[in-house]
Amino acid sequence: MSLARANVFPSAKPARRSPTKLKKLSLRQVNGLIIVSIILLGLSYLFQINSLVAKGYQIKELQTEVKALQASGRDLELKSIQLQSIDSVRQKVSALNMVEAGSGEFVSIKPTAVALR
Repeated sequence: MSLARANVFPSAKPARRSPTKLKKLSLRQVNGLIIVSIILLGLSYLFQINSLVAKGYQIKELQTEVKALQASGRDLELKSIQLQSIDSVRQKVSALNMVEAGSGEFVSIKPTAVALR
């Protein structure tokens, strides 16, 4: 008996695939998806613009605060320089009834010999 007759090797037939069912979208569904996506994109755009504008206002407020603090710092530096000036110190000395120190006397101690054991 030959192998061809014994039907050991079946003839090569293409395997049948189950028909794929593609869900067809109607025009109404496609339009609905487009409208929903446009609305979502529009809302996200508005949210981003709103947050950007709010941050812009915060930055502007902080910049004005920085300018005010810089001006205050300059004023404090000027006041510090004025208070440290010689004229200001002389006025404070006279207002506090202080007198100039005379010549100082220095005490010198002579080293003494100490016996060590």
